[in-house]
Amino acid sequence: MSTVKNTIRPLVLAFSHVFRRVFTAKYPYEAPSRPSRCRGRIMLRIERCISCGTCEKICPNIAIKMVKLKGSDKLCPQIDFGRCMFCYFCVSYCPAEALIGTELVEISVYSKEKLIYPPEKLAEEPKWPDLLPKPKRVKLRVVGRRGAGHVEIGRE
Repeated sequence: MSTVKNTIRPLVLAFSHVFRRVFTAKYPYEAPSRPSRCRGRIMLRIERCISCGTCEKICPNIAIKMVKLKGSDKLCPQIDFGRCMFCYFCVSYCPAEALIGTELVEISVYSKEKLIYPPEKLAEEPKWPDLLPKPKRVKLRVVGRRGAGHVEIGRE
């Protein structure tokens, strides 16, 4: 009797979940809400940087290195986001407030070398639409008694 009970109980539990609401976020179609103090990519304001090196000294992961700007003798931070833990010590301790935080958390690349941002790239304003994948266009259709389904039409 216990074998039958042990077999039927999981099936009843699985069947009860069929009619419950879906909790999966359909990213990137629906962006999840982020907390107000979300820590994202760090951005550099080159004109405010005083080349003091505080950010390099304070970084616990040694993710920041001071390098020369192209065509100048000025030193500015280069950040390796592969090592960065987004503690924001560099943002907090920068005396000139040259480093600022953004809400951009989508920093994905195919090679680790592309995660090293030189000062010129750190200074660029992030382009939000270019960073997210192009959404799939789908057409809804009814699938008998089971509800709605979708068919992929293509990408925008």
